[in-house]
Amino acid sequence: MLPGINGYEKCNGCGLCTLPCPIWRQSYDSLLTFAGRARALQGGAKIEEIRNSVDACILCGSCEAACSMGIRTVDITLKLRAAINKNNEEMPIQRYNDQALTETTILLPNAALLADKKTLKLTTGLLNIPLAKDNSQDILLFLLKKFEVGFIPEAEMLEGFLRRLIRLRQVVIADGLFKRYIRALIPELHTEILGLGEALLRLPAIKNALKPTDLYIIEARSYNMDFKRCMPFYTEISSQTGCRMNLDLQRIAIPTGGCINTETGNEFTPKSTGQIRWILEGRSFDRIVVESVEDIGLLKNAVVGVPVVHVAELAGENAL
Repeated sequence: MLPGINGYEKCNGCGLCTLPCPIWRQSYDSLLTFAGRARALQGGAKIEEIRNSVDACILCGSCEAACSMGIRTVDITLKLRAAINKNNEEMPIQRYNDQALTETTILLPNAALLADKKTLKLTTGLLNIPLAKDNSQDILLFLLKKFEVGFIPEAEMLEGFLRRLIRLRQVVIADGLFKRYIRALIPELHTEILGLGEALLRLPAIKNALKPTDLYIIEARSYNMDFKRCMPFYTEISSQTGCRMNLDLQRIAIPTGGCINTETGNEFTPKSTGQIRWILEGRSFDRIVVESVEDIGLLKNAVVGVPVVHVAELAGENAL
């Protein structure tokens, strides 16, 4: 077993996790999947020998949602990425539980949402929640870049950030990977942690604006990391509105590729064009609704002549 990295030894090689894996769908190379990495490590492979596989992963979590053994596949891949980058720091294991609660809810944006001022203003207005203060935004964007490549920031910075969050009753997070870490460190029954799309879909004005002719694109990382809770919620939304979603037969969210970080990818990283073809294949729709700002441009380029709107725009008078 690799020092500080465990869980991969539980993999039995069933291959279920390869079915929704975007790398498998585009390469059909089993070594580039989590199952391939796990079996290689079980056979004694060194980390450097699976580097291409580790770097190619887009951390969408589709393998984790499908795993019959309950393996935390994304956590393991991030630890492997950290080991490759010679980063030996560990995530804080303390679970924060400060009882001095407030009624406050805040939005933690990602870089794309911050840059889209119109959608950002619309989102905070609809949810009636404030944006994290400037210093928190700076810390957040720094943390997101660090997590993506497997590096962990100084514990003091992360602890101070979490100490502020733990006093809130609800936190809405635009980035699914960061939502994963916050959920791991803040007790589930203490602070409600929601993805941005889920928070907006709770609003009747948003849900009621969805149509059977819509294709709704779920942000895959946020959904897949919280699969057991999110799957019935989104299934109910689809059932009530009739809209289609980017879900496969296992009800796992197919990523568009909008979450791909070019700094960590390599030639084996799946292309967003291939992912979008997979999502659109066999589906008919008059409009595309997305949760992630990054997906707007990708889908507009892929489907000319079809409106692509952010989920927050559904509440507006000009929603198509």
